[in-house]
Amino acid sequence: MKHLFYLIFATTMLFTACEDNNSIVKEEPTPTPGAEPELSLTSDGALIFDHTGGNGEITYTLENPVPGLNVEATTAASWIIWVDSTKAGIVTFQVTENPAKENRTGAIKVTYGEKSFTVTINQRAYEEGADITVEMPNVCGIYYGNRDGGDYNYYIALTDGEMHLSSSQGNYEVYDFNTPNATYYFVDVFSKRADDGSLQVPNGTYTLDMANTGRGDQFMYGYSIYRLNNDYGTVAEDWNYADGELVVEDGKMTLTVKLYDPINEMVLDTHHVTFSGTYILVDNSL
Repeated sequence: MKHLFYLIFATTMLFTACEDNNSIVKEEPTPTPGAEPELSLTSDGALIFDHTGGNGEITYTLENPVPGLNVEATTAASWIIWVDSTKAGIVTFQVTENPAKENRTGAIKVTYGEKSFTVTINQRAYEEGADITVEMPNVCGIYYGNRDGGDYNYYIALTDGEMHLSSSQGNYEVYDFNTPNATYYFVDVFSKRADDGSLQVPNGTYTLDMANTGRGDQFMYGYSIYRLNNDYGTVAEDWNYADGELVVEDGKMTLTVKLYDPINEMVLDTHHVTFSGTYILVDNSL
């Protein structure tokens, strides 16, 4: 009986010990009732990118979250894109290439209700890049089709001004680009593709055609110019292009041109011009 008692006691102790070990469960921290949310940055408060850009991330901790309230991340810098705060504890983003010869600085603000922090995003200059970078709000112009021979012609201007109907001459309508103090980057685009009904320049890369062939995918030297208006809407400055490239992709345009003074045969500043938005050209193809 004594041996049987010890056997039963030992078995009971073994079972109890196993049961205790298996019952250890790691519990996630729960919000403290009545405690304020705490949002804390855990990565650097300032990030530096080379001129080529790249992907980045910001990490943080959030304590005492409120049901239904989400972390949000925003930026006012157009060159910081794809800002995503949907994953807990991390904000991801992308920095686009800096085409300019100057450093640039932006910021991403992360908020949770009334709590927030800001991370500064710095990007180095491109030593061989553009002297001037500008984002234009408008694109206006005319689609001529191939009524004059050659390939399909889209005459456009990236601008902060407007285009106005001046007169009609036979089958042609004449337009003025006379907004006071406006800047116009005219690009006389020729494409191998006809308009698809959208009255927009087809996607593609167009290079400067110094020979004025009227063939695609290029833009002609003769009518592609930079123009700056004065207070009265007439020309204050106008320059040709010594070199250039226009990239069109789904409503976005990127124009890089070297201005040229043909009288003094001098290459001037390099301009990097962007546009993103919607536009419709005037149809003058008939």
